Parts: sequence; C-alpha cells; structure tokens
Amino acid sequence: MLTVRLKKGRDASLLRHHPWVFSGAIDSVEGTPEAGALVQVVSHDQQVLGVGGYSPQSQIRVRLFSFSDSTVDESFFRHTIAAALVKRKQLLDDPQRSAYRLIFGESDHLPGLVVDKYNDFLVCQYQFAGLENWKALLTEVLAEQTQCKGIFEKSDTASRKREGLALGEGVLWGEAPPDALVIQEHGMQLEVNIRSGQKTGFYLDQAENRSLISRYCAD
Repeated sequence: MLTVRLKKGRDASLLRHHPWVFSGAIDSVEGTPEAGALVQVVSHDQQVLGVGGYSPQSQIRVRLFSFSDSTVDESFFRHTIAAALVKRKQLLDDPQRSAYRLIFGESDHLPGLVVDKYNDFLVCQYQFAGLENWKALLTEVLAEQTQCKGIFEKSDTASRKREGLALGEGVLWGEAPPDALVIQEHGMQLEVNIRSGQKTGFYLDQAENRSLISRYCAD
C-alpha cells in the first residue's frame, strides 16, 4: 500500500475524524497511485492517520474508510455494510415506511456511496473513485444481506465527473424496478419513478415533513 504524507500541521481535521484529505494538505505521495487505489495516510511526522481510497483527479484526494491502519478488504466491507444495516433496523424499521436510506456515505464509513431502499429494491449512487473497484463485491454483499429483489445503479451526479468517472445507470443485480413503484409512508401511498425521479428517485429525507403536511391536507 502506498503512502500519502500530509504537510506539517494539516492533520488536525483527520484527528477529529473528518474523513477527507484535500489536495492542498498533501506534502508528498509515494509512487503514482491509480484512481481507487488504497493508500495509507500519515502525518508529517509519520503518524498513521488512516486508510482510504485515492482519487487523483479530485480536489478531495483521499477519502478515509478507517481512522487506523485497518485492513480494507472483503471482510471489512461485509462488516461495514452489516453494521449500517443494523443501525437502520434499530432506527427506521417501521411498518409504516417501506422506503428509507440504508447507507449514507461517510457517516457509514463507505465514502461516496448512497444506498436507498424502495420496497424490495435498492438504488445505489457511487460518487467516489475509491469504491468503484469494489462495486461488484458491494453489490453481492447488499444482495445477500438485504434479500432484495433487485439493485439498480443511478450514478448520475456531477461528482462522478470530478472523480474522473463516467456516469452510470442500470441494473446491477436481480430484477429491474418497475417504472411506477408505490411506497408506503406514514399512512400515505406515494408513487416513485426511480429512473426519472430526483436523486435516487425520491426525496426520502423529507418523510417527516410530508407526514406533518398531510395532517392539514384533505383527502
């Protein structure tokens, strides 16, 4: 694994567990890591700060998976996804909601990855070169651990261009989602079109606001 060394005094944010390393904070890079390569980030005095994915075309040059010298491999991703799903089950497993966010990027130690659940389908957005090489494995693990019917990729954000990645859309695993997918949310039935809808198909983060407004709306 190649090493990225920071400039003197530029390790403060990582010590506070901010997972990004900007290009301007880097003093030197060992070798020429390819896009998506795993690198070890160290302070100017060689203290290990973490392991992340390298993105040579982005201002965010490294995004950390771990704030230690952890081994980032298949086992790491299986454990990390499992931990994220357990967290969502504790917080969001509600029979009145059939759609919500399963994985939210850096907050789940999977930088640049968004995974939303719509009934029995998952929609993924990959926004980071450091996870592109792991896409097949992550798809396999998500299918195993969620028992979904299908996984659809909707990686159409401008951030992919900044990472030097082409836009991507299509079925990654299993069945294709229907054009009209009806989700349940706090007693309401809402129709979602994953392909043409905003973001992964719908503004799932506005669920509580929709519930509040529904109290003032007639049938």
